Amino acid sequence: VLCLATVAALLAVKTPTVGVAIGHSEGALAIYKDQLNELERDVTSGVLGADEAEAQRTEISRRLLVAGREISTAQLLSKSFPKYAVLAVPLLAAALYYQIGHYGFFDVPRAERLAAAETSNDWAALIARVEDQLEKTPEDVEGWKLLIPNYMNLGRYGDAARAMIRVAEISGSTPELYASIAEALVAENKGLTTERSKVFVTEALKLDNKHPKALYYSALSLAQEGKKGEAIAAFTSLLAMASPNAPWRATVERVASLARGAPMQRPNHHSP
Repeated sequence: VLCLATVAALLAVKTPTVGVAIGHSEGALAIYKDQLNELERDVTSGVLGADEAEAQRTEISRRLLVAGREISTAQLLSKSFPKYAVLAVPLLAAALYYQIGHYGFFDVPRAERLAAAETSNDWAALIARVEDQLEKTPEDVEGWKLLIPNYMNLGRYGDAARAMIRVAEISGSTPELYASIAEALVAENKGLTTERSKVFVTEALKLDNKHPKALYYSALSLAQEGKKGEAIAAFTSLLAMASPNAPWRATVERVASLARGAPMQRPNHHSP
């Protein structure tokens, strides 16, 4: 009881900005659910055909994902973020277990989960719905872009990299896109650079030889290979071009400091 009371008290504290952002997104969620209810009524009355209804369900699913991501982003930007980070794991684990972890209960069939995804806020099922739609319309670049941050948030780094590669194939490559692919591949490999990630870093730097994220992963690769002098020089150069207020400056300084010691393995960092 004491634990629950403490959790409730802590979760009740919100900054005004976050409260407004979350309130707006929760309002959007309610609107989209109303749209789904109206859609089902139109299907039942015969106003909409099955194909048109499915297309509209997919679009509403996308909007639900965006609204859910906005809520997550607002919480991350909260000044009380560390509190939420600590509480999120046990709370989400408990919620997940309550939904699908009861001993003796069978798993919910995929088709049933997809059908109920929007009304149950089942984000994994919403993502699956977009994935299913992309199998039918693989050139839908906006669909791939929508999946990328959701994949990253779920730790599906390999899927995020593949989605970014698909975006590059459809709409063309950019330094940021190539560098982000490298970032996802490194995350998938638990913080270690790979030959494949280095290829994308190289391609990013061909397009922009001063791209911060690409330069960071290039320097990180040198550090992990034990090329201490080259790594330190690369990190120093990156810091020299960074503004004093660059949000990633402290991270690079910390990783550069590690590079001055022993060869690096799996550093704990957030890239530029």
